Amino acid sequence: ICDELGVKRPSSVKVFSGKSERSSSGLLEWESKSDALETLGFLNHYQMKNPNGPYPYTLKLCFSTAQHAS
Repeated sequence: ICDELGVKRPSSVKVFSGKSERSSSGLLEWESKSDALETLGFLNHYQMKNPNGPYPYTLKLCFSTAQHAS
């Protein structure tokens, strides 16, 4: 998605195990706050195709108090 929209990829990704396939959560970390802000602006509420259903997945992003995603 980052490549498609022309924003920087996160330097670290941690996906949490979920209870269902309807939603997922995790942590993304960028090299700088400005990279994170730019990406949040482009990706927040981005809709992706859902291969298992008629409705798309919607990315909902926010900042975390966690220090590192790894």
